[in-house]
Amino acid sequence: MKSWRGVLIGGLAGLAGTIVMTQFQRLLAAKPPKKRNADDATVKTATALSRAVTGHAIPPKRKKLAGNIVHYSFGTAMGAAYGLLTEMQPKASTGFGLPFGMALWAAADEAAVPTLGLSESPAHTPARAHVMGLASHLVYGASTDLIRRGLSRVIPE
Repeated sequence: MKSWRGVLIGGLAGLAGTIVMTQFQRLLAAKPPKKRNADDATVKTATALSRAVTGHAIPPKRKKLAGNIVHYSFGTAMGAAYGLLTEMQPKASTGFGLPFGMALWAAADEAAVPTLGLSESPAHTPARAHVMGLASHLVYGASTDLIRRGLSRVIPE
């Protein structure tokens, strides 16, 4: 039963951490992003899922929403995994979520996303993008852990 509590609390914390991370990313943007023709990794993922499930691509007017659904779902799922891990092994929360955020950045942004062809290879990505990605994931990890700790105090076992 304790493991389900960890998953629930971690998922809620991961969703909240994703919201904080997204706002942090918006604050970091010095100016509004230019309109691009290329879809980001979340939109590419949503499109691939849509094609696999329905056989159809996502209509252009729904791409932003679909990308957000992927982004928030992934953040929630990673928070749930972190919540489970910290219930099973409390030492996993050492570092207040910063190692978690860094590991997620390395595994997802730097390895999985480029390997799956959802972004350029890390060698072709500007250094600023790497730094912003790492900073964003550190904010996510710390926020997720802080919220997880708070929820653990108020949600009964």
